Amino acid sequence: MATTWTIAIDWDRDEEFSGDDIVTERAVWVNWFLGFREPYKDIAQNAVLGLVLDNRDRRFSPENSSSPLTGKLVPLRPVKLELNDGTTTRTHWSGWVESVHPAVNKYGERLVKILCTGALQFLSSTQTKIELQENQRSDQIIDALVQEVIFPPALSDSWVLGDPDRSKLGETTQLADLTTYSDFEEGVLTLSMAGDNWVRQCGYSARN
Repeated sequence: MATTWTIAIDWDRDEEFSGDDIVTERAVWVNWFLGFREPYKDIAQNAVLGLVLDNRDRRFSPENSSSPLTGKLVPLRPVKLELNDGTTTRTHWSGWVESVHPAVNKYGERLVKILCTGALQFLSSTQTKIELQENQRSDQIIDALVQEVIFPPALSDSWVLGDPDRSKLGETTQLADLTTYSDFEEGVLTLSMAGDNWVRQCGYSARN
């Protein structure tokens, strides 16, 4: 069976990943990491996805007011890269747009470089202070920390002040479901006591 790759950027942040969101056919170069870039690393780095896309029609040029993506070429648009082997669809990378850089090349090849990053950008910038954990598995402690982090929701599921179409809980507004961003395996280690005070002091992260 044929293997099919799909690269999609949710420009409307409506969780559809369809239509203009699909950029697979425009891809000239694709490269991604999931955190561990070298063998024997103890700590994973942020997941990174780099895209170089064909921009001959200036679709990805913010100054092009006739582009269908006008006003949408901004950070924090969800991104995913999937593979379908004819039977199963697997997500190989997911994250958010960090920057969009069209190449200035009026008479030559027109390309755009889009840099995308994973959730570590939100984890590393969040200050947390969870209660003392007693007799908790490692995954339960990690889950408590992750719940302190605010991830950007899709606009269609966000509460908007003064907009009746986006302020009815359970109908047009949904409470965040963190299982979208995390799926922890059951930890093999149970700690009798654990605490965490993850705050920034003088520009550095301090953990106790």
